Amino acid sequence: MTNSLPETFGRFRVTAEIGQGAMGVVYRAVDPTLERVVAIKTITLEGTEQERAHFEARFLQEARAAGGLSHPCIVTIYDFGREGDMAFMAMELLEGRELRDLIREGAIPAPEAVEIAARVAEALSFAHERGVVHRDVKPGNIMVLADGRVKIMDFGIARLDEPGVTTATGLLLGSPRYMAPEQVARPLEALGRGALEVPRESALLDGHHDPGRDRGDAHEREEQAGKDVEPESPHAVSRCRPGAGPP
Repeated sequence: MTNSLPETFGRFRVTAEIGQGAMGVVYRAVDPTLERVVAIKTITLEGTEQERAHFEARFLQEARAAGGLSHPCIVTIYDFGREGDMAFMAMELLEGRELRDLIREGAIPAPEAVEIAARVAEALSFAHERGVVHRDVKPGNIMVLADGRVKIMDFGIARLDEPGVTTATGLLLGSPRYMAPEQVARPLEALGRGALEVPRESALLDGHHDPGRDRGDAHEREEQAGKDVEPESPHAVSRCRPGAGPP
């Protein structure tokens, strides 16, 4: 944590530091106009002018991707701006825990895991219908709130009705463990992998695989993982896989 806090970002008055990431810091702040507590996500714009413009544009795309969606299971974005060498995004302050941390502490009961997966699937479907593809669905980007609600976070590499799944340098976007084997952004398949991971306590894939390898090998491992899910689990988890039909 830093010793000194910035006073404001735009109209938002900073009250505390919540945490730090690879690109910037997240703060707790207050919107004095609406008397609403928010989270302020920031990134520091460094490098050449071209690099700074690129990072700011990517950050703005994240804000637009989530900001254009109004759904109870998607984090709400309130504002976007820039202060000197920092770009910031004001968003809903979430009080809860990442699904990743809950998994690490022990297997979540199958009925609860299915309920989480169903809520996330509904939110992803809502986003897809509006031209937004998340592309990085994983337990670390899903927040489970204290009251049991679920929120999808971090639309940093979301696609907004634009073709292609690579960066300008040809690098794949996303987390390898949850990417579709054919290197195409398919969040529902990522959700299926994550849903199978929840009741099993461990990752379906080891994180070191080649996302472009033969699809059949990946499906064989999915089938084995599906056998390990508790018997009372509804078929909803299996139906997260692409091409799966209704029960």
